[in-house]
Amino acid sequence: MGRREIMLKVVNSKIMFLQYNKLKGIGFSDDDLYKVTGLNHSELVNSECYIDGIRQNKLTQLLVENNLQHPQLLDHNVDFILADFRELAYVFNGPTLRDCLMRFIQYRTIIGNCDDVFLIQQPDGIALRYISDSYMPGQDCRALANFVMITLVLRSLSPKPILGLTVSFANKKLDNLREYNDFFATAVKLNCSKNEIFIPSRLLNQENERYNEFSDLLLKQVADDKILSINSSLEKPCLKNKLYDQLKEMAYNSSLHHSLERICKLNNCSRWTLNRKLSKESVTFQDLLRAVRVSESRNLLRETNKPIVEISDILGFNSQSSFNRFVLDNLMSSPTKVRNQLMS
Repeated sequence: MGRREIMLKVVNSKIMFLQYNKLKGIGFSDDDLYKVTGLNHSELVNSECYIDGIRQNKLTQLLVENNLQHPQLLDHNVDFILADFRELAYVFNGPTLRDCLMRFIQYRTIIGNCDDVFLIQQPDGIALRYISDSYMPGQDCRALANFVMITLVLRSLSPKPILGLTVSFANKKLDNLREYNDFFATAVKLNCSKNEIFIPSRLLNQENERYNEFSDLLLKQVADDKILSINSSLEKPCLKNKLYDQLKEMAYNSSLHHSLERICKLNNCSRWTLNRKLSKESVTFQDLLRAVRVSESRNLLRETNKPIVEISDILGFNSQSSFNRFVLDNLMSSPTKVRNQLMS
């Protein structure tokens, strides 16, 4: 069975370098950060390096646990982003805002993409809904970072004020809420059932005053070449991708019960050998199992009508209550609500 989903979505080291230095500024050493996140300083200083999402998750969680926001999150402007990520120029050159947003969804991997943003067409506009592969305590920084980027795309099209957005976050708390209200030009809603930014049709159909038809094909080629380069770097064979695919096949064909024993048998190795090899790739078996469970939870709840108790068994949980807690911790809602949100 072929691969159905790429596990290790990536984040550009330019963004992570700022996060890393923020932690060093409050007393963390390079050795401390390597032990907690598995990240080397030498990897981050390479501006062309792309880091796997598992280690980025650990770095983001450390930021949140130490009450640090994403560095300069609201200070970025369009000129800074274009200077730092020249390949994004194609995103900002769409004929209309709708075109720019579609391009953003397609090419956001250039900045970093270790999560999912669903574009939902509605009669009166477009909703961009963010769903993370991992739960971050206290707040979801990456949802906020995505919405900030989307708003910068909006602002790049016209000097006119952006009004009419609806922005909601599933977190219960957001530091400096007034600052975010000013940035989005709307009252940000907290403790909602979903992370979502809604853009009304009147904005979507707005013409891009900076659109350059003659340079569009050239800009697209530059963006496509960058995506091709990123994808090529991810195709290098590694054990964690192989095991992730094997776990996905187990969930698809039978269940994840006794998955560690079955994986060891499938790869003709002991638990100790498996864990030792995975540690060299800065990941644990439990990290992989959890990533598969999060992904398959969404897929099975969204794409099938299987009863929740059956999904719980497929994913290797000993009881439905354990599955319910897992979904609540990782998707920030109950299985029933997740199914309703995704299907809507």
